[in-house]
Amino acid sequence: MEFQAGKFDSFDFIINNKIIEIKTSGYDKDGFEHLNLLYNSNQYQQSQNKGYDYVVLIFINGFNRDTQSLDINAVNRATIIGYIPFDAIKNYPPTRNRYYSNHKVALNNLRDLDEIL
Repeated sequence: MEFQAGKFDSFDFIINNKIIEIKTSGYDKDGFEHLNLLYNSNQYQQSQNKGYDYVVLIFINGFNRDTQSLDINAVNRATIIGYIPFDAIKNYPPTRNRYYSNHKVALNNLRDLDEIL
Protein backbone atom coordinates (compact mmCIF):
# COMPACT_ATOMS: atom_id res chain seq x y z
CA MET A 1 0.00 0.00 0.00
CA GLU A 2 1.48 3.36 -1.01
CA PHE A 3 0.32 6.84 0.01
CA GLN A 4 1.20 9.89 -2.08
CA ALA A 5 -0.32 12.63 -4.16
CA GLY A 6 2.16 13.32 -6.90
CA LYS A 7 2.43 15.20 -10.14
CA PHE A 8 4.49 12.63 -12.06
CA ASP A 9 2.40 9.67 -10.97
CA SER A 10 0.61 8.72 -7.78
CA PHE A 11 3.74 7.91 -5.79
CA ASP A 12 6.12 10.85 -5.97
CA PHE A 13 6.99 14.29 -4.66
CA ILE A 14 9.67 16.93 -5.08
CA ILE A 15 12.35 17.97 -2.57
CA ASN A 16 14.97 20.53 -3.57
CA ASN A 17 13.89 20.25 -7.21
CA LYS A 18 14.53 16.48 -7.22
CA ILE A 19 11.74 14.04 -8.09
CA ILE A 20 11.38 11.38 -5.41
CA GLU A 21 9.44 8.16 -5.70
CA ILE A 22 8.15 6.52 -2.54
CA LYS A 23 8.22 2.74 -2.15
CA THR A 24 6.17 1.55 0.79
CA SER A 25 6.33 -1.99 2.11
CA GLY A 26 4.61 -3.69 5.03
CA TYR A 27 6.25 -5.76 7.73
CA ASP A 28 4.96 -8.14 10.37
CA LYS A 29 5.79 -8.80 14.04
CA ASP A 30 9.30 -9.96 13.07
CA GLY A 31 10.24 -6.39 12.11
CA PHE A 32 11.84 -5.10 8.93
CA GLU A 33 15.56 -5.43 9.62
CA HIS A 34 15.77 -8.61 7.53
CA LEU A 35 13.84 -7.15 4.56
CA ASN A 36 15.04 -5.38 1.41
CA LEU A 37 13.95 -2.68 -0.99
CA LEU A 38 12.25 -4.54 -3.83
CA TYR A 39 11.69 -2.67 -7.07
CA ASN A 40 9.69 -4.62 -9.65
CA SER A 41 11.80 -5.02 -12.78
CA ASN A 42 8.95 -4.24 -15.19
CA GLN A 43 7.96 -1.15 -13.21
CA TYR A 44 11.59 -0.01 -13.18
CA GLN A 45 11.72 -0.21 -16.98
CA GLN A 46 8.42 1.67 -17.27
CA SER A 47 9.63 4.38 -14.85
CA GLN A 48 12.79 5.19 -16.82
CA ASN A 49 11.12 8.14 -18.58
CA LYS A 50 9.48 9.65 -15.47
CA GLY A 51 12.57 11.56 -14.44
CA TYR A 52 12.90 10.15 -10.93
CA ASP A 53 16.05 11.19 -9.12
CA TYR A 54 15.65 9.11 -5.95
CA VAL A 55 13.62 6.27 -4.49
CA VAL A 56 12.76 6.47 -0.77
CA LEU A 57 11.78 3.35 1.16
CA ILE A 58 9.20 3.51 3.95
CA PHE A 59 8.22 0.45 5.97
CA ILE A 60 4.84 0.28 7.70
CA ASN A 61 3.71 -2.32 10.19
CA GLY A 62 0.52 -4.33 9.82
CA PHE A 63 1.52 -6.95 7.26
CA ASN A 64 -0.26 -10.26 7.83
CA ARG A 65 1.94 -13.12 6.69
CA ASP A 66 -0.93 -15.63 6.75
CA THR A 67 -3.09 -13.67 4.31
CA GLN A 68 -0.14 -12.02 2.51
CA SER A 69 -1.88 -8.67 2.86
CA LEU A 70 -1.71 -5.46 4.82
CA ASP A 71 -4.21 -5.06 7.65
CA ILE A 72 -4.79 -1.31 7.41
CA ASN A 73 -6.48 -1.31 10.83
CA ALA A 74 -3.27 -2.61 12.43
CA VAL A 75 -1.00 0.05 10.90
CA ASN A 76 0.27 2.48 13.51
CA ARG A 77 3.93 2.92 12.61
CA ALA A 78 5.87 4.09 9.56
CA THR A 79 9.66 4.22 9.35
CA ILE A 80 11.62 6.00 6.65
CA ILE A 81 14.53 3.66 5.97
CA GLY A 82 16.58 5.63 3.47
CA TYR A 83 16.98 6.35 -0.22
CA ILE A 84 18.84 5.23 -3.31
CA PRO A 85 19.47 7.16 -6.50
CA PHE A 86 16.95 5.91 -9.07
CA ASP A 87 19.65 5.13 -11.64
CA ALA A 88 21.60 3.02 -9.12
CA ILE A 89 18.81 0.45 -8.89
CA LYS A 90 19.91 -1.02 -12.23
CA ASN A 91 23.16 -2.08 -10.52
CA TYR A 92 21.20 -4.69 -8.56
CA PRO A 93 20.39 -7.52 -11.00
CA PRO A 94 16.78 -8.68 -10.98
CA THR A 95 16.01 -11.78 -8.93
CA ARG A 96 12.79 -13.74 -9.09
CA ASN A 97 10.66 -14.25 -5.98
CA ARG A 98 7.41 -16.19 -5.86
CA TYR A 99 5.53 -13.73 -8.03
CA TYR A 100 7.76 -11.23 -9.80
CA SER A 101 11.24 -10.32 -10.88
CA ASN A 102 12.62 -7.54 -8.64
CA HIS A 103 15.73 -5.49 -8.20
CA LYS A 104 16.65 -6.36 -4.61
CA VAL A 105 18.55 -3.71 -2.64
CA ALA A 106 19.76 -4.55 0.88
CA LEU A 107 18.82 -1.97 3.50
CA ASN A 108 22.49 -1.26 4.28
CA ASN A 109 22.87 -0.05 0.67
CA LEU A 110 20.33 2.72 1.22
CA ARG A 111 21.58 6.18 2.12
CA ASP A 112 20.50 8.54 4.88
CA LEU A 113 17.58 10.74 3.83
CA ASP A 114 19.25 13.79 5.40
CA GLU A 115 21.63 13.85 2.41
CA ILE A 116 18.84 15.01 0.08
CA LEU A 117 16.88 17.27 2.44
